Amino acid sequence: MSAASLLVWFVAALGHAALCVHAANWMQSTRFRGWWLKSLRRGVHLLNVGLPFLLLWYWPGLISRLGAWLELPMAVQVYVAFVLLVGGFYVPTMLVRRWGRRPPAHLRSATSVILRPGAPLPERAYGPAKRAWLARLPGNEIFEVEVAQCEVTLPRLPPAWDGLTLLHVSDLHFLGVPNRVWFEAVMDYLGRVRADLVLITGDIVDSPRHYHWIRPLLGRLRWRLGAFAVLGNHDSYLDVDLIQSELRATQIEPIGGQWRTLEHRGATLTLIGNELPWLRPAPDLGRCPRGDFRLCLSHSPDQLDWARRHEVDLMLCGHNHGGRVRAPGIGSIFAPSRYSGRHDQGLYWEPPTLLHVSRGLAGTYPIRWRCRPEATWLTLRAAQLHDDAARAEQLVQMSPPALTVPLQPRLADDVAQL
Repeated sequence: MSAASLLVWFVAALGHAALCVHAANWMQSTRFRGWWLKSLRRGVHLLNVGLPFLLLWYWPGLISRLGAWLELPMAVQVYVAFVLLVGGFYVPTMLVRRWGRRPPAHLRSATSVILRPGAPLPERAYGPAKRAWLARLPGNEIFEVEVAQCEVTLPRLPPAWDGLTLLHVSDLHFLGVPNRVWFEAVMDYLGRVRADLVLITGDIVDSPRHYHWIRPLLGRLRWRLGAFAVLGNHDSYLDVDLIQSELRATQIEPIGGQWRTLEHRGATLTLIGNELPWLRPAPDLGRCPRGDFRLCLSHSPDQLDWARRHEVDLMLCGHNHGGRVRAPGIGSIFAPSRYSGRHDQGLYWEPPTLLHVSRGLAGTYPIRWRCRPEATWLTLRAAQLHDDAARAEQLVQMSPPALTVPLQPRLADDVAQL
């Protein structure tokens, strides 16, 4: 066995895997659905794993002689050369960029608490669902929620809105796992503090048997100025009108494909809802006040380019779940975005837009490793009142305190306030 030949095979296999993963991620980012797309995606996964070993089965000399690679058919040589470029240059470059990723300068502070249900977890918290067995895998963090608190400074936020608090919730995926009793505990905790705005960015329901969860669960949240929601791809596969009706019954206003102006303390803010590519049309901003601070809700962060073109100041999204499984030293691998893991979680500054991507509270696949479910409190600060918006701060990473939360309809009175 030649070490050089083995290295060529490994780099080529790495590049091939990167292409297949990107193709699978891209397919999940489109508005298309159906058995044919699911079959195509499964075929890509099978090709990802099988092709490198199939190559060795047909040409076993590839790992013993370096010259054997030049004896492959021309079409195979061209593909091998391409995946060698991907595996040898693109993948290392992507990893270096991920390792060098830092919070944007707009982030003034960040803390979090971890909500953990009491042990042992009551059996009923798992709930019935198609893939419920995944929730029982060792190390699965699906029942732990990170409640993050971030304070961000925004250049165009009116001083009158300084200190505005947003509760960002995304990807609830009501389908049975986690069960309703778990969601009741989480929603009760989030509802203990009244946010100025409660903002939900899609994938609320993931099963036609769970529309009735919307009112009793989301009705536990509290707000001062209003609550708004856009729908996601899984909502679009179900009865959209019924989901929107249930939201309105909870005093949460669906804002997909629309915009509206909010007035507070004598200043205005424009709130925008974008449900592309699954639900059309895109909001028409032709008559939207140009001088206002613009806050956009979108299920997918792939709409960031749209937001930048329309001068959105702050965009809240979900959909990517942080990748669900984050490999050490790599991060997310599978993220349903045409950009794969570029915007998988957290804050990103791409002028003029500050993007926040939530990992969401649940998912179609109840599995989380190194990627806890998340809800986020955002406190907005006006740059005119805080002159350090343009200065990058060296944030000290602190281990969040762990809270043991009884899995009951109401949280214990001794749970720390946010």
